[in-house]
Amino acid sequence: PVDEPLEHAQAPGPETDDRDFHRPEGRTGPARAQASASRFSGLAVLVDVGGVLVMPSHAIVSGVSAAHRGRGADGEALYAAHYAGVAAGDAPDGFDWGAYRRCLLASAGVPADRLERAGDALARELAGPAERVWTQVMPGAREGVGALATSGARLAVVSNSDGTVAALLDALCLVPEGTPVVDSGAVGVAKPDPEPFTIALDRLGVPAARAVHVGDVPSTDVAGARAAGVRPLHLDPVGWCRAGDHEHVASLAEVVGRLAT
Repeated sequence: PVDEPLEHAQAPGPETDDRDFHRPEGRTGPARAQASASRFSGLAVLVDVGGVLVMPSHAIVSGVSAAHRGRGADGEALYAAHYAGVAAGDAPDGFDWGAYRRCLLASAGVPADRLERAGDALARELAGPAERVWTQVMPGAREGVGALATSGARLAVVSNSDGTVAALLDALCLVPEGTPVVDSGAVGVAKPDPEPFTIALDRLGVPAARAVHVGDVPSTDVAGARAAGVRPLHLDPVGWCRAGDHEHVASLAEVVGRLAT
């Protein structure tokens, strides 16, 4: 979730360089794409932002790491560390952002005896608008959104954030123009309350029974979707979650196949 945005603007990382939204009809051919679009046209896919489309800038994490005797941040390790941090921090009574930050910094080589101090430093960075610092595009996010758009399913964003997620997505060109964005900071209610999901579904004109929600935090995304009557799909590419009471997907692209089941 984009719940603790970072403070300082950063140049987008290598995953954010392509600013054009491309729909990959060419992968399957126009006839198959049209058939798929017709098949899923009455369905809706709601997507979280943090951990699904973006995460905090790797440059910021690397900077904090370097200041606390870390070795810097390897991109692949940081992507994996995000999901490890979610697994460590998620709890029914609230998310432990300290545990999340420590996972990121440990993956960047910060020594164990410096993790608390480094975590405090990173927390100070997590204070500004999401649009300025949650700029690291997750692997496969663009391709996954493109596949969902091509499928014909209706797409909306449901995020716990600070009211700047629409601007962030627009700046990164991560979703098609006109995609409804329900940001808790803008609507005044956050997941796991069902209302953000209901608002998104109302904007799409799709009933809850015809929708899925893709998110990376069980206590907010899975629980909130269920409360709204929406089928939850837990995005867990690394396989940290062992819960057997909800479905898991390894990528956004995999969601298209789940729409048929």
